[in-house]
Amino acid sequence: MADATKQIKFLTYNVWSREDVFVYKRMRAIGALVEKHNPDVIFFQEIMPYIRSIFEDRPWWKKYHCSPLSKLPLDNFGRWKFANSPTGRGYLEADVTPDPATTKPVIRVATTQFERPSPPAPMRCVERYAQAEHASRR
Repeated sequence: MADATKQIKFLTYNVWSREDVFVYKRMRAIGALVEKHNPDVIFFQEIMPYIRSIFEDRPWWKKYHCSPLSKLPLDNFGRWKFANSPTGRGYLEADVTPDPATTKPVIRVATTQFERPSPPAPMRCVERYAQAEHASRR
C-alpha cells in the first residue's frame, strides 16, 4: 500500500448540466463519490447555478476552495476561453502546493471541455483539434 502522505487524489467529472434529467439525484450521487473518495483536488465541468446550490448544501463542499475545488493551496490560477468556441468553452489551470511546509514540488493541474461533436454535422473536428492543441501546449 502506498504512503498516503505522498499521495494527492484528483477527481474530474462532467456533471452534465441537463437540469431536467434527475439533476438532484445525479448531484447527490456525485456528491457521494466525493465523500467516498475524499479527493484533494476536484475539477467539475458544466456546473450551473442550481447544480452548485445542490453541492453547496453538502458537508464536503466547505472543505474546498472554488474553481477548481481544492483542499490544498492553489497558486497561479488561470482561465482561457477558446477563441474558436461558439459555446464559450475554455481551459482552467492552477498550481497545487502539496505541502507548503516542505520542499515538495508544485503540481500543475488543468482541465478543459472541448466542443462536443453534434452528429450528423457539424462534428466540430477543427474546433476540437485546435482546442486540444491549445490545452497540450500549456
